[in-house]
Amino acid sequence: MDLFTDPQASLPFFIGCLLPKDRKFAMSKSNETKRARQPVAESMRELVKEAAGEWSPEQREKFDSMEKELNSLSQKAADQERDEKAASLADAISAGVDERRHAEQKAAQTKNIITTEMRHNALRAWCFGDRPSAMKDEWREHAKACGVDIHQREIEFSLLPQAPRDQEELRRVINENLTYRATTAQSLTAAMGGNLVADDVSLAGTLESALLAHGGQRNVSRVIRTANGADLPIPQTDDTTEKATLLTEASTVTIASLDFSKTTLGAYKFASYVVASSELLEDSAIDVAAYVGSAMGERVARGTNDYFTTGTGSSQPKGAVHGAVATVTGSTSGDVSYAKLVDLLHSVDPAYRASPNFAFQMSDGLLSEVRALVDSQGNPIWAISARDGIEGTQLLGHRININQSMTSSSTNDTTKIIVAGDFSKHIIRDVASVRLRRLDERLALSDEVAWTCFSRHDAAILFSTSATASAPVVALRTT
Repeated sequence: MDLFTDPQASLPFFIGCLLPKDRKFAMSKSNETKRARQPVAESMRELVKEAAGEWSPEQREKFDSMEKELNSLSQKAADQERDEKAASLADAISAGVDERRHAEQKAAQTKNIITTEMRHNALRAWCFGDRPSAMKDEWREHAKACGVDIHQREIEFSLLPQAPRDQEELRRVINENLTYRATTAQSLTAAMGGNLVADDVSLAGTLESALLAHGGQRNVSRVIRTANGADLPIPQTDDTTEKATLLTEASTVTIASLDFSKTTLGAYKFASYVVASSELLEDSAIDVAAYVGSAMGERVARGTNDYFTTGTGSSQPKGAVHGAVATVTGSTSGDVSYAKLVDLLHSVDPAYRASPNFAFQMSDGLLSEVRALVDSQGNPIWAISARDGIEGTQLLGHRININQSMTSSSTNDTTKIIVAGDFSKHIIRDVASVRLRRLDERLALSDEVAWTCFSRHDAAILFSTSATASAPVVALRTT
């Protein structure tokens, strides 16, 4: 049973929002006006098809009339929405509560819809499924309304179909694409009030956020997601040495074919164990979904990142650092030199260096050593980038990715201490379906609740690691 995935869409549900089939939604005046625009827009589209670029005077007049009507409806909806927001704010201020929470509570009373609080209580009820005495009647009712079977020990939910690159993208994807859908054809989209739930901190949402915050290698590598864990073959080739040839008159061209090889991504199983006290779960001020999602996400991110970074590829994922070709060798004196970093940068083919996925990667300990370096003119080679108002780190004009699964010091022998390259050639695979299992009896004597999260992942690097290959990812290694 998948409680968190919309069967008609690929985005995750947010804490069991399945509704009974007879659930009805009431719309505000602004939303009714917005829906009234649809037939007008469809008529305009049909008129464009009918004209096919050769407009008659009657068709032009008809189109202009419909366009005025559409603009008028849009303005009317905007005015109504403005009035509704003002009324909601005044209502919340009078009640002395947060505006969004007040709006949801009021909607639950007057429109009979599922609120964020009801979804969170549904998850609480599922957590206490084996302990009826610890469960409040309200939680049980909310679980029933959300379609959550509290007696089922395992639930399955889906990650986003495409892995977000950063926290801002994660929030944008949720806000722009979340559809809060009933089991009937009717739905509550963002235009119909879905923004009330779009900012909700969910089990899946907080897990995604934790994967980004603690993923390290995940922040620069190419991440793909599949619906199942079947073997995924990916073709690869290195064409950086091929070039055109000069031909004399009537001479024959030499055919140079591309040599393809294949890398197969599997799905290794990882497990994360989370424990919470009954008192914490009973506290209504605690966001259970955020707590569980964040805890699972951090454990999955840290556990998998070690393999995504240094995994050997033998009975485990292959890490980007393990697969990086050691093209530059340094000493073990503890000094990272400016010259070695320049050599490392230019040991990457310019075609890979120009990639938007190019980056330097090191641990925070190595970054502290790099920040102390200066160039031949005495200027720090590490610089602050204020692009788009976000402070970041740059090294020799390229970004730095911090990966704590890499070595923390340059004094370690025969170790790849810094890597650089086009990390889109390193692929991380997530199987989008994640299972959460409640362990009913394990911690019953201590009155705690435990869950185990099962997820599947793999990683591979799409180039030959031989010394003769044109490697997109290279390493500075100590002797």
